[in-house]
Amino acid sequence: MVDDMPAGEQVVLLCNCYGAQTALRVMYHHESKVAGLVVIEPFFWQFATYQLWGVWMSAFVAWLAKYKKYLGLQRKKLGTVDYAYVEQQPLFIQPLFDLKHQRSEHYFAKIHDIATFRLPLRVETPTLFIFSPKGWMRDPAKHEKLKQIFVHSTLVELGADTHNIVTISRLEIAKAIREWLARL
Repeated sequence: MVDDMPAGEQVVLLCNCYGAQTALRVMYHHESKVAGLVVIEPFFWQFATYQLWGVWMSAFVAWLAKYKKYLGLQRKKLGTVDYAYVEQQPLFIQPLFDLKHQRSEHYFAKIHDIATFRLPLRVETPTLFIFSPKGWMRDPAKHEKLKQIFVHSTLVELGADTHNIVTISRLEIAKAIREWLARL
């Protein structure tokens, strides 16, 4: 998509959760074509307190999931996820719901990618971060670290009492994005 853009045109990348890593990779390779970045409820493993053991554990579980596939033991039918129901559950339950609609080898490969991804030291691209008050990145210290890396960032919190971006009002999110884009 970005490769096919005419010279001089720019886009604003919109992503959430794991998609933040993909957007940063796109931005790294096409920095001149990215005017801004909107990140909704990101999760960056390097801010977690369980970094090192998580990397090793995710690699091991990803290997087990691939081995299970090799043995032909993967599920044939995947379920659907009701994320409105997930909102009512404790935050640590969400991965179980995510696994319901993904193959384990894909899910755990993604988890390992999340665990080993490192943010760049500095991002100049204007960035809007949208957080829910009970999400993974709710800690103000993590917000300060993000501001140090994303030097032209705006951080907003939406959706009182939520921890899942799906349950935050789309109107709230759209309004925050429109207001930010107007200042861009």
